[in-house]
Amino acid sequence: MGLAFVTNTGVGPDLSGFLSEIAAARNETALPQGGQIAFQHIARAYMASDPQLAPSATHLFAWLRGLKIHTDQGQLDDPNAALLELADVVLNFSEIDLVHSQAKQIAREIVSRVRSKAACSSTVVPASDEQLRREKGIAVVDLLGDLSLSVQAYEQLKAGEGIDAVKTLSRLQRFCQKHKINNLESICGFKAAWDVWRTKERHFLASADYILLEKKAREALKAGMTIEKIVFEAKDIAKQFDGITGSALTAECVLGLIFSLAAQSEALPDARLIG
Repeated sequence: MGLAFVTNTGVGPDLSGFLSEIAAARNETALPQGGQIAFQHIARAYMASDPQLAPSATHLFAWLRGLKIHTDQGQLDDPNAALLELADVVLNFSEIDLVHSQAKQIAREIVSRVRSKAACSSTVVPASDEQLRREKGIAVVDLLGDLSLSVQAYEQLKAGEGIDAVKTLSRLQRFCQKHKINNLESICGFKAAWDVWRTKERHFLASADYILLEKKAREALKAGMTIEKIVFEAKDIAKQFDGITGSALTAECVLGLIFSLAAQSEALPDARLIG
């Protein structure tokens, strides 16, 4: 097992040279003098922590040899091109058929998650693997919610199943089949409209208003209503929250919130939400 570090730029010449020396040496004693001094300094720091972050200098050396750095990756000089490239991946691997605007919105959410992790400056190294994962890392499971991708579908992707097979496992699709809802395409559109509204207005929406809005939507979902009554309820909720932000909260957006909560419910056992 190793670690891959991917960057759209390069790495400093000192670090690059040090890692090259690590890769070329059979063990830590075979390093050039300058590399040995640098490695010993790193090893002391890792083994002086409590608990130790490396059981021995030999273990740390082997771990560093497994580190791979990929520089100049992606088209990040142009933010729009980078977003389109990520959206294309989302389109190809989504469980449901998305329009391009929906894929771009999902891509924006992923980028926002990465930026929030990158902005964390409180992490002090050396740090434990658990702390690094929590404060700076993003695991696959963290992205499944953004992608509306089920754990089962992800496992099938890992096992080599084709994209067409995976598309049948959508949380929303399963929810619609369970409750005999036919118009999945419109529901995906509602969810995309909600995601766009939330992204645009989240900085202007009071937290108390958002909590109440989600509570109302969750109550509508859990009330055992028919789809027709949920549509009526969504219109009423939209009226109640009219004017809370610059962009109007439409009934379509509220429906998107309700179905977003419905998709989340598919990750829970024995979800019974609509009558």
